[in-house]
Amino acid sequence: MTELQVLDALKPFALVHGFAGEPAPGDPLPEDVALETYCFLPFHRTGAAAGLTEPFDVNSPVRARLRVRVPLQAGAAQATAEHRVALRGPGDVVGVEESQVVRRFPEAGSGDADPLDLVHIEFNAPDLPWQYTPTGPAGPGGRQLPSWLRLVVVRWTPDRLAPPRGPGLPRVLTSVNPKAELPPEGEAWAWAHVQVLGGG
Repeated sequence: MTELQVLDALKPFALVHGFAGEPAPGDPLPEDVALETYCFLPFHRTGAAAGLTEPFDVNSPVRARLRVRVPLQAGAAQATAEHRVALRGPGDVVGVEESQVVRRFPEAGSGDADPLDLVHIEFNAPDLPWQYTPTGPAGPGGRQLPSWLRLVVVRWTPDRLAPPRGPGLPRVLTSVNPKAELPPEGEAWAWAHVQVLGGG
């Protein structure tokens, strides 16, 4: 699938989810779409981040740098201006707008969720999980790009959550035992995906 095909395939996704989290009048609800019309992609990027090509490495800088070239013309004279710009990285993010969360399971505050059901979050912007990843994809065919944020599910104890760092910000998980509580870091690229309607 080419980049243009991917972008075209994402149009129905954007229409169904809207950019305010609600379908437009007359558009099908996600629940009404037959499963065989879904296509799953390992990641999706837009904007300047789509130009990052340095393969992902856990030791990569937390901010990516991108060379920007701008053609200049004055009469018959032509030139190209180049500048390196720093893109915002995961450390620049202080929170996620609540409007970006379209759906989550279990719902916040739920006390009777089935522990065998998959815990998940659906975001409004399909590229949100990869917007601030400071590298390009790696792996076979360049299809493995870890997301910059992760949904972490661990056993709850009161001492594991620090108070919010400011109004409207989430509480911070202070301790995790990665080897005992999380999947292997090398599989982090598979912890998120883009679900496209009508792809193939």
